[in-house]
Amino acid sequence: MASELEKQMAELMAGAGAVSDGVKDAQKTASKVRRRSRDLEQQFGDMPSLKKWNGLVSLLGEKTDSESITELFVSIDEDKSESIEKGELVAKFKAIAAAEGKALMDDVVKGDIDQMFADALANKLIADGEKITLPEFIKMIEHAIAEKAKAK
Repeated sequence: MASELEKQMAELMAGAGAVSDGVKDAQKTASKVRRRSRDLEQQFGDMPSLKKWNGLVSLLGEKTDSESITELFVSIDEDKSESIEKGELVAKFKAIAAAEGKALMDDVVKGDIDQMFADALANKLIADGEKITLPEFIKMIEHAIAEKAKAK
């Protein structure tokens, strides 16, 4: 018959096994996240217009959580179509410039937006070259935030 101490030891060992399994699962998940992060970094690294996407990050201020990014998306999506079309992004960039006392020429802004969308489409970060969905926008902005933090 097992003593009380032996019973407690057996319970502790069983608990340690469960913790060990949890640690292994967490390590696998972390490995997948790191791999996906490297994949995204490679995709974004090949995108010359990344700095222009960074311009939207400044609108978030200190709030960089996905809820704040979603609020920014909603503020740009003027027609409430649940996607941001190029024209809506043009309007947002022009509003940003106007708030800073700068004037942007329509053809310059449209050219920049066209390039941003073309780069994102070429790198398979968006599915449609004319609009960006909320999940795509969150992914783009989160990466821009991470890049901005690295630069500091």
